[in-house]
Amino acid sequence: MRGYIWGYDRPTPILDTPMPLTDTAVRQAKPTEKPRKLSDSGGLYLLVNKAGRYWRWKYRHGGKEKVMALGVYPDVSLAQARERHQEGRKLLASGVDPMADRKQQASAPAATTFEQAARQWWVHWSPSRSARHAEYVLRRLEADVFPEIGGIQTTRVAWGEKVEGSARDILGAVEAPQTEETSEEEDAVMFLRDLLADGPVPSKQVKADADGAGFAWATVRRAQKRIGAEAVKEGGRLGDRKQQWVWRLGPNPEGAQEIQKMLTPKREHLLENLSTFKENPSTEAEAGQATKDEEF
Repeated sequence: MRGYIWGYDRPTPILDTPMPLTDTAVRQAKPTEKPRKLSDSGGLYLLVNKAGRYWRWKYRHGGKEKVMALGVYPDVSLAQARERHQEGRKLLASGVDPMADRKQQASAPAATTFEQAARQWWVHWSPSRSARHAEYVLRRLEADVFPEIGGIQTTRVAWGEKVEGSARDILGAVEAPQTEETSEEEDAVMFLRDLLADGPVPSKQVKADADGAGFAWATVRRAQKRIGAEAVKEGGRLGDRKQQWVWRLGPNPEGAQEIQKMLTPKREHLLENLSTFKENPSTEAEAGQATKDEEF
């Protein structure tokens, strides 16, 4: 286009506006000794040097000029570089520094599932509990919890200001519908059977494991009657201080509950005291000492 000024014509100046890159131009850009930049748009350019071709984005944030790496060509194509460039521009428009955001994402821990997190917790928690109780808890997780929610990503779990209800209430949701009292008693029965399956267990350990599992002592007592577990003294002679109370599975667990129904509290107490006696106690003093000892 030509124009006239004071009777003379001269060409209209053409602005030197860089054209966006093309796939052909990028592909034909060969590595050179001297670094050079092939600009695309919005600060995106291809840095070409003797080592290769690299996508870079020059931008400003907080009054400072920064250069962000967007990948290496040909691993990252022109189209992919533009996508990354646009994602960065969106962050920048919202006030976020794209390079700082990338560092934060890289330092964030990898997402884990609920099952992975629970197993890690169990590894750290189990040494402080008895082997029987620790195995019982792990079996319950594997049977009732992991099949339902084990695959949930922990990053998807939203926590409120406080936990509503006990762990037993929460885990109870994955069990078959039962009344609260029945469900807890059934759990206690399973717990006690597992605990006593390998032989007698000291009463103090039973109490400690039951507390650790969250069972009320009254519930454990009901479970004891249902499975016919006995509380007896073992070790040493009758009345010996070396004796200790232990719990063990009785010889007739099926009929134990019906027998217990016929016992009044007073008769039950007498029966527990009688269970501490061996045949032919040697002296009245030993028998009297046995009745003074209280079962844990």
